[in-house]
Amino acid sequence: MKDLYLQLFSLGDAGRGKTTEEQLAIVKEMGYAGVEFFGGNFGTVTDGNELKELLEKYELGCRSGHFSMDNIEAGFPVLQAIGGSYAIISTHPFCDRAEAMELAGLLNEKGKKAAEYGLMVGYHNHATEFNRDGDDYLLEILIQNTDPQYVMFQMDAGHAAHAGIDVYYFTRKYADRIKAIHLKEWNKIKGPGKANSMKDPVFHPGVAAADGKKANMPDPEVLKKMMEERRQMNCAAGQGTVDWNYYAKVVKEAGIEPFFINERPCSYNTPEDRIACLKEDFKYYTEKVID
Repeated sequence: MKDLYLQLFSLGDAGRGKTTEEQLAIVKEMGYAGVEFFGGNFGTVTDGNELKELLEKYELGCRSGHFSMDNIEAGFPVLQAIGGSYAIISTHPFCDRAEAMELAGLLNEKGKKAAEYGLMVGYHNHATEFNRDGDDYLLEILIQNTDPQYVMFQMDAGHAAHAGIDVYYFTRKYADRIKAIHLKEWNKIKGPGKANSMKDPVFHPGVAAADGKKANMPDPEVLKKMMEERRQMNCAAGQGTVDWNYYAKVVKEAGIEPFFINERPCSYNTPEDRIACLKEDFKYYTEKVID
């Protein structure tokens, strides 16, 4: 697998407190070809031209960034300046067909504004989008009701498999809408979990509460338990629920441009452990997976 990018969220504590340039230097040293910013945060750099110079200095690409619905538009001029293509909603609560239709309308609206900057708006799935309303997955309702001229989808294959769906079939079915792939490993199928309503969003990085001001933080003990569960289900690249060689073949045969991004879920690893894991991931995906 060539030209593997890294979602900067994956740096975790290894990137916390460091400048954008310091984070880019870490990514370059690990061997990744580019980065994906997250949370609408381009780090310590706010000027697009300055960020472009830093990316060029470390010979790193950036084709996409993750945003919440309320900060995505602020990211358009920066992504345009650095030569990006996709402004992606990292996640957004919706629990049924009506809310999926409402979210589709928002994505179409943002997508039209993004087009003025030469960009497309995207949506990145987790597991909960694979709850059903009738015969359709919630994610399918979103895909079917967004304009392909303005809205693309970033398929998180790991989350999809974690939800228990046939990720290979789903990717083939919607190959015309999928423009980027997230690589993530889980060691078991858990199911989609509870889909959250727009009326009562829960905490997730990059997602604002209904008042648009502050995310709803869960009880610290609940959060600790949730993160420990995630840590136990996280595993090294090549040891999870997705056959990445077969999936890369599916992507190629479906005619999807192979834009792969590694994202290792949060865990309680030390910063040193996190870097070691990301290096191991890079070695596996670039040496063992043929795209």
